[in-house]
Amino acid sequence: MHEESNDHPATPESVTPAGGSARSVELQRFWEAVKRLPAYLKLVTAMVRDPEVPNAAKAMLGVGGVYAISPVDLVPGVIPVAGQLDDLYVLLTAIQQAVKRTPSAVAERHLEAAGIRREDIDGDLKSIRDLVRVAVVKTVKFGGKILERASRTAVRFANEQFRQDRAG
Repeated sequence: MHEESNDHPATPESVTPAGGSARSVELQRFWEAVKRLPAYLKLVTAMVRDPEVPNAAKAMLGVGGVYAISPVDLVPGVIPVAGQLDDLYVLLTAIQQAVKRTPSAVAERHLEAAGIRREDIDGDLKSIRDLVRVAVVKTVKFGGKILERASRTAVRFANEQFRQDRAG
């Protein structure tokens, strides 16, 4: 499923639309990870069914899968986007760890059959971390602007009250 024609990872210049922002790069990289979900599910299914995959690796996949479908999460699924990001992150981390715990030849066979490279897993995890970082920065900046406006309004109100008290 990996469709890049070269062996170089995508750079911001290659995925940023003309005039695009860093946020659009992060969002595009995240959607590329989401598009790989069917391949990841194919990988997980094949690994779980393969007797050559160690039980420890299968347990990792099981834990990741249960977390992803469980209604009890660190970030509940009812919180839009964030609730799904943590599920995807845990699932990809479980896949990454399962692949590491599987003999190299067996892991490579399954990765190739699913059309996934180890670098794809690492990159998809990074894209989620980067998207969360961008979202947190945007939220803090937005919160700061709201706080600034609220404090200016409070100061104006307090000054007006002070003037009225002195006049009356």
